[in-house]
Amino acid sequence: MDKIILTQIPLADLKELIKQALREERAESINPDSKKLDKNPSAPPISQKELSEFLKVTPQTIIRWRKKKRIPFMTIGSAVRFDLKAVVEALKD
Repeated sequence: MDKIILTQIPLADLKELIKQALREERAESINPDSKKLDKNPSAPPISQKELSEFLKVTPQTIIRWRKKKRIPFMTIGSAVRFDLKAVVEALKD
């Protein structure tokens, strides 16, 4: 059994630790070596729905990330599209 250590941590530090843990978990769940990513190195841009299904997040999360400029996107006419490899790389950071 793991040892449990209790310590006082400022709330801001705890929030940052949780954010970092979530980033690391997300990076592990988005495997850039997956067959889906490597299937076609010059794959066409994908839609918001396709990206949300691939990342297993809601479309609202994709919109939020796009507005915060956390993930790269492009507009083709009035449609918003995403380069899957570029998005995966952006989410690794």
